[in-house]
Amino acid sequence: MGQMNRTKHGKVLSALEKRALRYKNRFSREELKDGNEIDETGTVATEGLTDEDSVNSDSRGDEKCRAEILQQEMIEASGVSDDVLKVHGVAPGSKPDGVFRDNDKLEKAREINDELEVDVACYNEHRQNLMHKDNRNGFSQLFRGGEAEVRSVAAHNTHEGKEVGRVQEGGTAMVLFGQLIEQYDFEASGREDSGLSRWVVMVFRGENGITTRIVCGYNPCYNRKKQSKTSYQQARRYYITKEKHLTCPRKRFQDDLINQLVQWREEGDRLIVCLDANEDIYTKEIGRRLTAADGLGMNEVVGEYTGSKLGATYFRGTKPIDGVWATNDLQVVGACVMPAELVTPPKIVRLAARRLNTKIPHVAEKYQATLEAKMVEHKLNSRLIDAERNGGSVEEIRKKVNGVDKDSKQYMIHAESKCRKIKSGRIPFSPEASVWIRRRQVYESLLRRLDGKIRNRSNLRRSAQRCGISNPLKLSRREIHHGSRFVRRSVNTLRGMGILIEGSIFEIGWQ
Repeated sequence: MGQMNRTKHGKVLSALEKRALRYKNRFSREELKDGNEIDETGTVATEGLTDEDSVNSDSRGDEKCRAEILQQEMIEASGVSDDVLKVHGVAPGSKPDGVFRDNDKLEKAREINDELEVDVACYNEHRQNLMHKDNRNGFSQLFRGGEAEVRSVAAHNTHEGKEVGRVQEGGTAMVLFGQLIEQYDFEASGREDSGLSRWVVMVFRGENGITTRIVCGYNPCYNRKKQSKTSYQQARRYYITKEKHLTCPRKRFQDDLINQLVQWREEGDRLIVCLDANEDIYTKEIGRRLTAADGLGMNEVVGEYTGSKLGATYFRGTKPIDGVWATNDLQVVGACVMPAELVTPPKIVRLAARRLNTKIPHVAEKYQATLEAKMVEHKLNSRLIDAERNGGSVEEIRKKVNGVDKDSKQYMIHAESKCRKIKSGRIPFSPEASVWIRRRQVYESLLRRLDGKIRNRSNLRRSAQRCGISNPLKLSRREIHHGSRFVRRSVNTLRGMGILIEGSIFEIGWQ
């Protein structure tokens, strides 16, 4: 019998690293030039994986690979509108209190939500059959992973859910994070009644009876193939079989949505509408009906805020087909369209974690100490005793006790936020990553010293020298900012190269 060639573990990892180069947007152009050749099938060359292959075979296709990658990038970029590769408006900074944002980018959503501190995220055309067994994790489970609470509402076409696989065209969903959940009205929120997943809505009840509704909708794109599984033909089959009507699904979507919005507006509700309109939002019917002065009178928020109309919102398109509209009784403090990416990397999933972990002694002690200090500072015990003794009627006592309970909940949230720090886990551990992260921390400490917040110069000098920062105490504020920006770019590069970093660590461990 013949003998199979043996494959070294290190060479297998090397092949996997080459395969990862297909996710080109996770690396800079210079990093891509160091990649190896990928053939027409999307695989990497297998030469060099066995002991009998030459040790120099990995570098044979370098020059050809560089040319192919650059040529492919130029082909992909040549057909993309400039509008989708730049920020339209002002990219959001830190979020003021009482302000929330939405975002409809599905891929990399967890990372974007963390970075922008998103409160409400809207997803048009999520393309999931929520009835399928492989989609048993709902949107709340998919986005749970930090200390913030999560609520969601999602819809798909329930009329054809059993006949299709795990992927179903169309679908809308919204995910809610954090403290805004306290104003969330679960019973009034939900899906539209037809079962076609045309839109979903979340309702928030504020003070003085103010109601705000956020709507996430998807207008199906026209398709003439009657047997196709597109969202347009799904709706068309429903109208023909269930309602015995030949209504155009796009026309029906516009009429039903506008009528529903008008009804809510007449009830005094404030409205925010996030749509994938699949048509020009300025010149076509749905955009004009939303902004009509004699109708809803809504504002297209990005164009209104920036003073200029949107460009293309799809990287293969030339027109703005996505938009966010709001009624004029809502104040918009920031709005922008983020640049599109040519290639989307794999989804990052992190394990759920809470700051408060009673199995860690010092964490529980710090939580308890912080909470007790807040209770003493705000005299919660005294307020309860006063409610019992001087409360008056049962209703007055209940009102005072509920007020103490509401305050104590806020103090618990505050104590948990202070009991420990949680690492995001986006950068896999490596010696190189550890050095760059430490340098970033040192630069931040140098800025704090210039602001008079750090007085121990000796410890700061030693920490900077261990990180390779020369003459740290003589650096000007401008030099510190310049070094900090360089370090931040390096850290972001390491974050994008997570797979390769992990592979190199495992390779070192096996050899």
